[in-house]
Amino acid sequence: MPVRMTLLIFFALIILDSVGQIRIKRNSADNHVSYVIVQGDTVNGEVEYAKRLFGGVLNLIEFTDEAGAAHRYRASDIDGFSISGQEYVSMQFEGYHYFFRPAIQGRFSLYYLERHYHRRHSAQKGASRNPDEGKELRVFVGKGDALTRLYRWGFREQLRKLTTREGIDPKVFEDPTLELAGIEDFFYTYLAE
Repeated sequence: MPVRMTLLIFFALIILDSVGQIRIKRNSADNHVSYVIVQGDTVNGEVEYAKRLFGGVLNLIEFTDEAGAAHRYRASDIDGFSISGQEYVSMQFEGYHYFFRPAIQGRFSLYYLERHYHRRHSAQKGASRNPDEGKELRVFVGKGDALTRLYRWGFREQLRKLTTREGIDPKVFEDPTLELAGIEDFFYTYLAE
């Protein structure tokens, strides 16, 4: 019985970790000449990430400046970076620094935290030998200096609590068409400045 209970808890934790994520396939041409922001100064070069990440979460980049010098930066080392025209900012959540991708900035801000994955398919006859690569986006709401992670199950209640003073009709949060994947529409509709 204890082995079954241990396995049940293990699988429940894995499922709970993945429920608040949106999956996006990774483009293999993600490395472009971009920049990093170090102590407010912009340095042009090439940014590369998703090779060696702590738990697959974006908190480390490799940067080659225009002179060809290679650098490794953690989210705690720099203010942010840009790659392929997309900016990332360094922010702290639960005591750790990560690079968050701002989606909407304002009184309430919407951020995504990327978690990269790389899975190999089984080598059984007829199965693909190509790995499955991509990224999952974890969704966060920022208000002031506080960040709150939204989970797929329960995000409506989380949003309701975060926005109680905004005059949003409570029935909005009961709408079955309100989904985590469409959270940007909610922000533009109800929380736009």
